[in-house]
Amino acid sequence: MAIDRVPGVYVISQDEVGIVYKKFGSPLPSNRQIALNGEMGWQVDTLGPGRHFRSRLTYKVFKQKAIQIDKDEIGLVTANDGASLPTGKMFGKVVEECDDFQDGRAFINNGGQRGRQLGILRNGIYRINTQLFSVEIRPIIHINDYEIGLVEAKDGKPLPIGKTFGDAVECNNFEDAQAFINNGGYRSQQLKIITTGKYAINTELFKIKRVELIKIGVNEVGLVEARDGEPLPLGQNFGKVVECGTFQDAEAFIKNGGQQGNQLAIIPPGIHYINTELFKVHNVPLINIRSGEIGLVIAQDGAELPPGQILAKAVDCENFQNAEAFLNNGGQQGKQRAILTEGYYRINTELFTVVTTDNAKQYGLNPEQLKVYRVESGKIGIVTTFDGKPLPGGDIAGPVIEGHNKFQEPQEFIDKGGYRGLQEEFIEEGFWSLNPWFVEVEQVPLTNIKTGTVGVLISNVGKNSQANQEQTTYGSQFNIGYKGIQNIPREAGTHPINTRVKSIVIVPVHEITLDWRTDKNKPATNYDSNLETLKLRSKDGFILNLEVTQVINISPKNSPKMISRVGSPNANSYKQVEEQGGVLSCLSNGAVKYSSIKNLVNRVLEPMVDNYFRNSAQEYNVLDFLQQRDQIQERATEHIKSALNAYGVEAVGTFINEIGLPAELQHLIQAPTIKDNLNSLEKFLLWSAGADHDILAQKECLIERYKYTAIGTTVLLTSTTAIFSGGYALFTVFGSVAASCVGGTFWSFIVFNLDRFLILSSKRIKSDSNSNLPFIAATILRLIIALLLSFVVAKPLELRLFEKEINQKIEQDKNDIREEKINEPIKELEQEIKGLNEEKDKYKNEWKDAENAANAEAEGTQGTGQFGKGIVYQDKRNYADEIKQKFIELDNKVKDKEETIDKLRQERNLILQSPESNLEQLKEQIDKESDGFLARLVALEELSKDDPNIRNINWLITALFVTIEISPILVKLLSGKGPYDYLLEQKESQENYNEYFRIKKEQRLLLSEELSKKYMKKINDFEQ
Repeated sequence: MAIDRVPGVYVISQDEVGIVYKKFGSPLPSNRQIALNGEMGWQVDTLGPGRHFRSRLTYKVFKQKAIQIDKDEIGLVTANDGASLPTGKMFGKVVEECDDFQDGRAFINNGGQRGRQLGILRNGIYRINTQLFSVEIRPIIHINDYEIGLVEAKDGKPLPIGKTFGDAVECNNFEDAQAFINNGGYRSQQLKIITTGKYAINTELFKIKRVELIKIGVNEVGLVEARDGEPLPLGQNFGKVVECGTFQDAEAFIKNGGQQGNQLAIIPPGIHYINTELFKVHNVPLINIRSGEIGLVIAQDGAELPPGQILAKAVDCENFQNAEAFLNNGGQQGKQRAILTEGYYRINTELFTVVTTDNAKQYGLNPEQLKVYRVESGKIGIVTTFDGKPLPGGDIAGPVIEGHNKFQEPQEFIDKGGYRGLQEEFIEEGFWSLNPWFVEVEQVPLTNIKTGTVGVLISNVGKNSQANQEQTTYGSQFNIGYKGIQNIPREAGTHPINTRVKSIVIVPVHEITLDWRTDKNKPATNYDSNLETLKLRSKDGFILNLEVTQVINISPKNSPKMISRVGSPNANSYKQVEEQGGVLSCLSNGAVKYSSIKNLVNRVLEPMVDNYFRNSAQEYNVLDFLQQRDQIQERATEHIKSALNAYGVEAVGTFINEIGLPAELQHLIQAPTIKDNLNSLEKFLLWSAGADHDILAQKECLIERYKYTAIGTTVLLTSTTAIFSGGYALFTVFGSVAASCVGGTFWSFIVFNLDRFLILSSKRIKSDSNSNLPFIAATILRLIIALLLSFVVAKPLELRLFEKEINQKIEQDKNDIREEKINEPIKELEQEIKGLNEEKDKYKNEWKDAENAANAEAEGTQGTGQFGKGIVYQDKRNYADEIKQKFIELDNKVKDKEETIDKLRQERNLILQSPESNLEQLKEQIDKESDGFLARLVALEELSKDDPNIRNINWLITALFVTIEISPILVKLLSGKGPYDYLLEQKESQENYNEYFRIKKEQRLLLSEELSKKYMKKINDFEQ
């Protein structure tokens, strides 16, 4: 426009501002740089968008771009004119009425102050007098994710003495600087932080330091040191726990009395907004106690240990993860009784030092000590504790304390009165979490009490014996729980026994044989190794050499009595040796010899037996002693049995073996030899009768020799008959002469041996009672066996005697079977026709009734009573037709089967007319089924039923063989005892006795050099 070109006209666009300078006028006051009242110089008022007229002679107008602040920027303002700042102030106050510094007059008139301003310019376009205000555009404060902003104020109240951080004031996250000053913000580092976001903050007033958030990993924990707060009291090493949002609320930390220094509280895993100028955070790994390991703990703070206490008591503190609870509940400094088991723990490692396998050596421990303690299979762990009450005088071990989970809870052990030192209680096989500062474990094998033995327990711990019994006497035993020999022995098996406080004495409970016999080959470990042949002096002055055998037995319940009376060497210094309690011997491939029995033999049995026989020999002449051997043995048995009973030992038997006479008396006991005057046949017959021909050869047994010869002859004849009987039976089955001969002979051998066995075993049995029931029962059983044998032998002979009659009977049966098989199909069809005819008659009657009912319905005489063929009539007619149809079908079936019968009869007639060709196959089948041994027996049975003569002869033959078979047994059983029977009993008794002692002697003599060396080596090892 033309007007725009007129001199003095100034056009100000929308993005511009006009700054006016007056060339003429009164001078500015000395303290002013901007004219307020038309003075010469830069004018306070600006020209806004539009047309303005100013004389060029008086004014000069400068167009400038308006100040534009983008959205991510702020404008920091410095006022070049205004009131002077008060002393100590660094920033001019905010003047609300100056329209964000666009109204300079209002700024000055309302007390705006010269210098840097608290107020800032935010996003927008500002027409500011740049001669009055200098504007510096800066980016806004942007706190990224995983960052915080730490704030330091350059202006505000000075901090009080002793304070390091300014308190938080209401100032909209430091974006309202005037509010910060007005609300008493301090010039210093600020407690408050700014978190993720964008902030329009006056960065001349506030210095912002961006730092990363505190990140505590899943397997980490944060330890905190506070740089400000209340000072720690004297003697306190850690700052108390206060409510401060895990140190994210610094103001709450200070207000709630947070203390300077290392903190008890820790920071858990996660992202934390923490003022790192106030709090120094150390990331440390979680305490990881690996599987199969434990952790020990040392507390750096807490109450002091009382005098005499070794380890700090366990308190409830969540496995040392709650440091505050540890101190509040009276946790003590130093090594802790409680331990850490497998797992991860968030522990303040400034307060607690955790000892693991990784750092064990730094604390004087072996890493193996920090593994879960394993008691191996077949062992127990004997425990010694290092903490607790001191043991009372005279006690060697602490008593059993209940409720401490096998020493895994030391505090429970202490609280319930546990003692320091060796413990009576032990730990069994398994895995145990034990504090090595609290306990030491020694593993020892389980005590193995072998089969055939018991263990007598000697306890060195428990109640005093006087509490159980007013006066402890020789041979006393005590109940479980008292010191001394326990009155209940341990049975065979594996037992957990604390061998540091209890000893076990093994006592065999099987029979033990002791020989008073001089033998250089006796092993040194034998119970009777020191027992030699007794040298006795008789009444008439002769020296007798007497070999004696004593058999003893100790019942389990009497074993404590035996130990208490006899004693057991080295019981208190008991050590586990091979076979638990015994010394290996070479006898019986490693038999075990026990010191308890050795003790019994040396201290009791040896002097007892020796003295008795010495005294007894003084009462007899030498020959009387020999002749009255049985009476002397019997009296010795009774005496020794009575004497040993007081020791809890059972004397099973006392036996006199050999009596060695002086050489000058040997001729008096030589026995004459018996001349054998029997020939071979007599010996064989006597052997067949189960008799001893050496005894029967004596003249005293002449009569009985004839009896047993007759019995042997009968046995031989019976077995001979069995050859023919068995041979015929086998020939009937196999049809082979060779097979029947071999089988008959074998059968004869079986019968012979069975007969001989029956005769051998047929004798009267000695019984402790007068009852004959055992003898009668045995006799009946043998007679039953004999009867069975007689029937088995007789039957084949009966078959042979009646062979002709049996063959006729079998042939007749074959013809009957053949005819029955030929007529069998016809009979079956006739039965079917009979059934069909019965069914046909049934349907015929039903059909007739149905026809009558239908006709009566049509005529109206029955049923509905209506004349005509209606619906009811049709139903009855249909039913009658159905019955008729079934009747016709059955009639046709009968006719078909009658035709089939006619055909079968024609075929049968053809077969009968030509038997040689058509019956051959049928005949062979019937012969196979009817010619067996069983068929002949059946035929004989049927003949016996039909013919009384055959039946009578059959029974006579059977009775004959029964008589022959049982006669030897009856003769032997019904005969009284003769010289032979007495001599036989004497011989058998002597042989049994000799065999018993022969076996015992062989057991002692069968000692190989190799086993002896092994034995001596084991003895040496045991002694070492």
